[in-house]
Amino acid sequence: MENASKALIMAGGVLLGVLLISLAVYLFSSYAEYSSNAYERMEAAQIEQFNAQFLKYYDPAAEKNSTGSIKPNGTGSLKTKFVDANGNEYSKETPVLCTIHDIISLANLSKQNNKDMEIENQARL
Repeated sequence: MENASKALIMAGGVLLGVLLISLAVYLFSSYAEYSSNAYERMEAAQIEQFNAQFLKYYDPAAEKNSTGSIKPNGTGSLKTKFVDANGNEYSKETPVLCTIHDIISLANLSKQNNKDMEIENQARL
C-alpha cells in the first residue's frame, strides 16, 4: 500500500509539473502575440507619419485605385464639399499651395530615404 501511495503522489507531481509548463507556454505565446500586434501598430503609425509628408501634395478627395492608395487627380487642386443652410451641396476647388521650399525639402527627404534604405545606387526600372 505504501508503494501505491508514493506512486500516486509522484504521478500527481508530474501532472502538476506538466500543467505549470503548459500554462507557461500558453502565457508566453499570448504575450508574444500581443507584442507582435503592438509592434505592427507602431510600425504602421511610423509609415503613416512618413507618408503624410508626401501625401499632402495629393488630392485627398481623389479616387482610390484598386490597391487602396490615393492617386492624384492631376489638376493640382483640392475639392472641398460644402453644405449650405438649405441642405444644398456644392464643391469648391482650391489650388494646392506648394512653395519651392516644400519641393526642395521633399526632394531632400526622398534622397535621404533612398540613402537610408540603401537603394541610392540601384538600377532604375
